Amino acid sequence: MKDFLPGDESEAVLGVLRLFAARIDLEKVEETIRGLEHLGDEAISGLASALDDPDFDVRLLALEVLREWDGDTRTALTPLTETLRDPNRIVRIAAASALVRLAHEAQDALPVLNDWLSSDDQPARLAAANLILRIDGARQQEMLEVFVDAAFNGDPTTRCSTAWFLSELRGLAPAALPLLKRMQDDADSLVRSIVAEELSQPFDSES
Repeated sequence: MKDFLPGDESEAVLGVLRLFAARIDLEKVEETIRGLEHLGDEAISGLASALDDPDFDVRLLALEVLREWDGDTRTALTPLTETLRDPNRIVRIAAASALVRLAHEAQDALPVLNDWLSSDDQPARLAAANLILRIDGARQQEMLEVFVDAAFNGDPTTRCSTAWFLSELRGLAPAALPLLKRMQDDADSLVRSIVAEELSQPFDSES
């Protein structure tokens, strides 16, 4: 891949995003990051600008790159928070995922996330509970109730997502691990296999 000329990082970033956005393979996020590495953390402003792009695939890829970027993404905090109101549901949830690494500074996201909690959209409710718990530890018990409800009343897909979230939260919320263990007897074999896989993995106490 040729290097984009320095001096207009936003255009350089947008060019790389558009190059990879339409691809459906799992490697596209990693390859996009490789295509932006020569810009260093200056790429973050371009990724933030791309969150306003009219192309859904470009916005989604920018969020996935921000989530995985090995560097300081704080300059994207405000655009990420605003993207929680994106017209596309998938983009909104991806924005919540990208904000996890900035949770200690993401208090401005709370009004939107609180709205998500009252919705019937289970993936949005889980994403909101995960991020709120990281922003405001005082609400840990309240947010764990969201996961309890999803773990035992949600459909199999929701229960799989719940297992993944609980696994990530083991280092932050002491009640997450016991709840994950309770899911070992789930009626669905896929859910049980995911729970078993997550329980076999070590976890970071700061995750």
